[in-house]
Amino acid sequence: MINNTLITAIIDSLEHGVLILNEKNNVEYINKKLSFWLKWNGQDSQEFIGKQDTHFYKKFRKLITETQEYDKVIKSIQRQKNLVSDNIDVEMKTEPYKYLNISTTPIHNSKSDYLGRLWIFENITKTKRLDQAKSEFISIASHQLRTPVSIINGYLSMVENKSEEIEAAQQGAQKLQELIEDLLNVSRLDTDKIVVEKSEEKIINLIEEIISEYSKKIKEKDISLETKYNLGKKETFPLDKKIIRHILGNLIENAIKYTPNNGEIKIKAELKNNNLRISVSDTGIGIPKKEQAKIFQKFFRAQNVKKSESNGTGIGLYYISRLIKLIKGRIHFCSEVNKGTEFVVEIPKEEK
Repeated sequence: MINNTLITAIIDSLEHGVLILNEKNNVEYINKKLSFWLKWNGQDSQEFIGKQDTHFYKKFRKLITETQEYDKVIKSIQRQKNLVSDNIDVEMKTEPYKYLNISTTPIHNSKSDYLGRLWIFENITKTKRLDQAKSEFISIASHQLRTPVSIINGYLSMVENKSEEIEAAQQGAQKLQELIEDLLNVSRLDTDKIVVEKSEEKIINLIEEIISEYSKKIKEKDISLETKYNLGKKETFPLDKKIIRHILGNLIENAIKYTPNNGEIKIKAELKNNNLRISVSDTGIGIPKKEQAKIFQKFFRAQNVKKSESNGTGIGLYYISRLIKLIKGRIHFCSEVNKGTEFVVEIPKEEK
């Protein structure tokens, strides 16, 4: 496949590692950057040339600290006949490339014939460590702010005859406290300080408990709430109760916040193929199609949301998407402006 001197020189000059497979999934080419990194880890790149890709995958796997996501990608591209593109971050056992972003995509010609597969290995160690430093700073700053804000909130709540100014100050202090909690939660995720602890939980009881926490807000907006359970004879499911409270609570709160008075919210739970599937749908303002791809990004808020609800951090959906990834689940949604949104969370019984 690589028979052009100029193309070879270009690929060798890249700062990223490159692995190219041919149509038979044999290793065709490894560029200089990836060769250097493999040599640093005691691997001779020439050992892989001409051999099946599985030989490289097995050797490379031994250099990764946590292999679960890597294994998923390998199984995915093999199971789906090389039609899959994918992208993951991995932590390595050695320096100088401690963290790598690995992306892979199939190579096709103009007739859509499969010609092979391209792997790109990008060193993201500096970026990763900067992110960790930022998260640690946010965590420290948030902890320092938490106590004085709690004291302010406490004293303001003790005032009996509240003026408009006192009420405004109290609302501001409460929103500041919520922001601090959001930042702390995100920093815990970014610094891997959240541990998943599953136990057999009664599904309906847990969901109803979470719903009850928002009953006052639902009544205030005269929203119609409907629940539907399709669990068969199965009453329990292995769940981390705290994590599910965060996930479902956030989705319910958003549904209430962005649904107008006299609107509707539906919450469904069902067991399907050993997965617990929970959905929260509303008749709210919806998410504009052009902004849907960004909805799980940190600090992102859609334009129509900013207009209808000026207060907000854009952290909630990012946070729960990370929590769902932590429990090996997935989240997806469908939405139409001025008609509503449905979020669906799928949680596997067994970790995949």
